[in-house]
Amino acid sequence: MKEKGREGKLSLSTRLFFGMGDIYGGGAFNIVNFYYAVFLTDVVKIHPSYSAMIFLISKIWDAVTDPFMGYLSDRTRSPWGRRRPYYLMGIPLIFISFVMLWFPVNYDSEVSRFLYILLAYMFFNTVVTLVMVPYQAMSAELTSDYEERTNLNSIRLVFSLVSSLLCALFPLFIINGFGIDVEGIRKGYIAMSVVFGLFFALPWIGTFLFTFEKPVPPRAYEKGWFKAMFEPLKIRVFRQFLALQLFTFIAFDIIVLIIGHYMKYWMKNYEAMNILLGLLIIFEVAAVPLFSRISHKWGKTNAYITGAVIWAIACLGLFFIQPGTSLLVLYAVGIVVGIGLAGAIVTPYTMFGDVVDVGDLAFRENRSGSFSGMLTFLRKTTTAIAQATVLALLGWVGYREPVETLQNGVLVSLEQDQPEAVLIIIRMIVTFVPLILLSFGVRIARKYPLTKEVHREIRSVIDSREEEGGTVGEKEQKLIDLLV
Repeated sequence: MKEKGREGKLSLSTRLFFGMGDIYGGGAFNIVNFYYAVFLTDVVKIHPSYSAMIFLISKIWDAVTDPFMGYLSDRTRSPWGRRRPYYLMGIPLIFISFVMLWFPVNYDSEVSRFLYILLAYMFFNTVVTLVMVPYQAMSAELTSDYEERTNLNSIRLVFSLVSSLLCALFPLFIINGFGIDVEGIRKGYIAMSVVFGLFFALPWIGTFLFTFEKPVPPRAYEKGWFKAMFEPLKIRVFRQFLALQLFTFIAFDIIVLIIGHYMKYWMKNYEAMNILLGLLIIFEVAAVPLFSRISHKWGKTNAYITGAVIWAIACLGLFFIQPGTSLLVLYAVGIVVGIGLAGAIVTPYTMFGDVVDVGDLAFRENRSGSFSGMLTFLRKTTTAIAQATVLALLGWVGYREPVETLQNGVLVSLEQDQPEAVLIIIRMIVTFVPLILLSFGVRIARKYPLTKEVHREIRSVIDSREEEGGTVGEKEQKLIDLLV
C-alpha cells in the first residue's frame, strides 16, 4: 500500500473505506441520542433520575478508558500498525454490545433493570472507545495536507450523516413493525438492535483492509502513561479546540436527547419525528459541499460560525411552534437546522488533524492517540453530564411515565399527559440551550489562531526538522508561543 498519501493525495479507495468507519461513530450515537431516553423511561420503565445516574456513572468509567485507550494505541506495535488492530478486534464486539444495549429487560425490580442497563451502557461505551479513539487518531495521520484533510473528513462525515439519516428514519419502522402492544414493542427493539448491530460492525472489515499507517519508531514514551494521557491539555490551541467542539456537540446531543419528548408530549405527534429527522439529515448532507467550499475559500472557523448562527436562529422557531401548527412549519425549521448543522458539526472534525500537528510541533512526536482519547473522553463526559442534568430535571419537575394496562386481553403501554412544568422545560431546552452554547462556540471561533496559513508554517517546520534532524529556530519558537 502506498504511503505517499501522508504528504498529499489519498487514493479513492482509502478515502471511501476510511470514511465507512464513521457509519458506526455517527449512527450508533444518533440512535442512542434520538431514542434511548424514551426507551429507558417508557419501555424499560426506569425513572428519569435513575437514567441520569446511568449516564453519569458510565462517565466515571470513561474517565479511565478513553484517555488510556489513546495512550495505548499510540504505544501499540503490530504487523498491522497502531490503530488498525482495534478495528479488527471491534467487529464482533460492536454487534454484541449494541444488541445488549437495546435488550428490553423486564425484571420486576427496578434496581435490577437499572443495574443491567448500567452494565450494558458501560460495555457499549467501552467498545466505542476501543474502536473510535484509534479511528479518530488515524484521521490525523493519513495525510498532513491541510486541504486533503478537509476532503478526507468531508467524505467521512458524509458516511456519518447518511448513517445518521438511516438511524433516524428506520429504527421506529422496525420497532413498530412488530405491533404496538408491550410484547411487540420488546421484539421490535431486539430486531432493531440486530439489524443495526450488523450495519455498524461489518464496514470495519473494509476499513481494516483498505487503510494504511505510517511506520513509527519502536521507542516508547519517556513519561509514564498517566502523564502522557493528559499532556495534550498543555497545548493552548487544543484547549480552545476542545471548548469549541464541546459547546457545539453538547448543544447537539441535548437536542437529540429531548426531541423525542418534544414531539411526543408537546406536538403530540411522535410518528412525525421520522420525517422531521429525515429532512434535517438530508439537508445536512446536502449542505456539506457548501460548507466545504466555504472552508476552502474563507477558512474553517468562518464555515463553523456561519453554520452555528443558522442553527441557533432556527432553534428559536421551535419554542413558538404550537401543537396545532402545520407540520410543514416544523419541517421547515428542521431543514434550516440541518443546513446549520452541516457547518457547525462537520467543520470541527476537519480541524482535529491540524491541532494534532501542533502537538507534533510541541512534543516532537506524533501523539494523535492521546489527543483522540482526551477529546473522546471530554466529549462523552460533558455530554453525559448535560444529558443527565436534563433527565434529572424532567424527573424533578414531575415527568409521568407511561402506565401498562390490559385492553382486549393485550397488555399495552399508555402515555400520560405531562404537567405544564414538564412541557415548558422541554421547550426551553430545545430552544435556549443550543442558543447559549453556540454563542460561546462562535466567540471561540472568532479568536481561533490556527488558520490555514499558520498550519502551513507548522508543516514547514516539522518537515524541515525531520529532514535536518534538529530545530528550525526562531520560526519554530514563534509558532510555539502563538499556539502552545
